[in-house]
Amino acid sequence: MFWVIGFVGATAIVLISTPLVEPRYFIVPFVFLRLHCASPRVASAERRTPAGRRSSLPTWLALELAYYMLINAATVWLFLNVKFKWEGWQGWQRFMW
Repeated sequence: MFWVIGFVGATAIVLISTPLVEPRYFIVPFVFLRLHCASPRVASAERRTPAGRRSSLPTWLALELAYYMLINAATVWLFLNVKFKWEGWQGWQRFMW
């Protein structure tokens, strides 16, 4: 419980004081939160499939991986395929956050 209070407090101190909030500012706190809050299913090393074999990749982890791969693919597609022009600037601009 103290870890959660410290985590939320430290994240709030960093994010509230920034004049511009961007998604990249949330990456490091998310990684620490993700590493700290492991699923209880991961803790049981003796998970086995109905056939008796050991399960190498839990379902929730495979879904999480697919979700992040989808986000990365959409970001790459947006960067490569969507261009725009601003007045006063030469050449094409690309979307990327």
